[in-house]
Amino acid sequence: RVDQRSADPRLHWAVSAVGQGALYVAGPGVGTLKSIDAGKTWVPIGQGLPSHDVIALAAHSSAADTVYAVLAGKGIYRSEDGGKRWRMMDKGPQAELRNFIHSGMEGSMQSGWLFAATDKGVYRAMDCFCGFRIAGSLPGAVSAVTYDSKQPKELYAAVGKDVFSTANGGEDWQAAASPGGDVSALAYSPSGVLYALLADGRVVRSRDKGLRWE
Repeated sequence: RVDQRSADPRLHWAVSAVGQGALYVAGPGVGTLKSIDAGKTWVPIGQGLPSHDVIALAAHSSAADTVYAVLAGKGIYRSEDGGKRWRMMDKGPQAELRNFIHSGMEGSMQSGWLFAATDKGVYRAMDCFCGFRIAGSLPGAVSAVTYDSKQPKELYAAVGKDVFSTANGGEDWQAAASPGGDVSALAYSPSGVLYALLADGRVVRSRDKGLRWE
């Protein structure tokens, strides 16, 4: 699964790949779109949103028709019917949000957790929207966050050229190996491979949870 935003802040492209051919995308000039055939055809789903300025998209980790959209200056909206109707849920963390994911990590009062990569670190909240709080301590602005869907407490965050990992849902972070450049996006595959998109366009991967990159 991939939940990412364009590294270029002028574009605000946001993409969320759910799996089984389902994709959500938002960007300048196209609004918010959904595909159920791996991108062959697209349908608009943003009619119920108050703005086309979508900063980030995140699909629910287990409910295929639930998707979250973060709108600049508006907050976080949720749709539970594949984008037909939207409801404003929360204003979001008090920080500049760069990337957003939904995790099935246990311990939520509802169905999971929301993690946000921001200029002040990683924030997390139960998906009942009971308040965003900082998740542990990281040394700078976070450009991307992702997680292992098979071990939801294991997350990865990018800070500049560095990647950090946590095994307890963001309580504590440890430095992993640097992938060799500024990190724009992270994704963790079901097969256990961690991918990093670097600012220079290269894509590198780690098969051992960030210890080595290739």
